[in-house]
Amino acid sequence: MVLNSSDVLKQNYLQSFKTRRFGFDKDVKTKPLCLTLFFIKIFMIFVRFIKEYDRAIKKTLYQLNLIIQAF
Repeated sequence: MVLNSSDVLKQNYLQSFKTRRFGFDKDVKTKPLCLTLFFIKIFMIFVRFIKEYDRAIKKTLYQLNLIIQAF
């Protein structure tokens, strides 16, 4: 007797291997570590944006100061 591939993949031990192999369970949508890393990444992007904005403002003020001193 030859089994279909779908019948073989539906067996419990293979199904649990497929889910555990990638580090997630069907019951849990997102692991806490993944969520934490996601928020850290968003925070770092926000900090980088603020630093670049601050540099741009300082550069503009420096250029304006040079223009004012020229007059």
